[in-house]
Amino acid sequence: MSQDPYKYFRVEAQELLEQLGKGILELEKGPPSPDLVQKLLRLAHTLKGAARVVRQTEIADRAHAIEDGLASLRGLASSIPRDQATAILGQLDEIATRVGNLSAAPPASPVPAATPSAPLDDSPRTLKADVAEMDALLDKILEVGS
Repeated sequence: MSQDPYKYFRVEAQELLEQLGKGILELEKGPPSPDLVQKLLRLAHTLKGAARVVRQTEIADRAHAIEDGLASLRGLASSIPRDQATAILGQLDEIATRVGNLSAAPPASPVPAATPSAPLDDSPRTLKADVAEMDALLDKILEVGS
């Protein structure tokens, strides 16, 4: 059975992207509260870290760029500039596309079921070997090994 290495990352990333998107739209309504900016920074940082854990450097780099953009909003006295909001939302869309393109590991080929024609015999068996044949075999093995 193959495992999906991105199973949990996809779920977490989609939730983080949704919250980030809502937060950016909230920033467009007026001066950002320090709490909102801090929350968005944490969300972007969490996304960046999660992407690095699953070795998705493109996603991590974009999340880092979002963090940088959000850091400049600390202490902003007005709403986020339209071009900055558009740039961040564009980054979020790029990340969402990349997350959506992450696929599960290819399914393993099915193992055919065993269909024995006779019941399996698990009883112990005794094998008899000819002593002369065994001696000859051991001599050949020792000869090859030396």
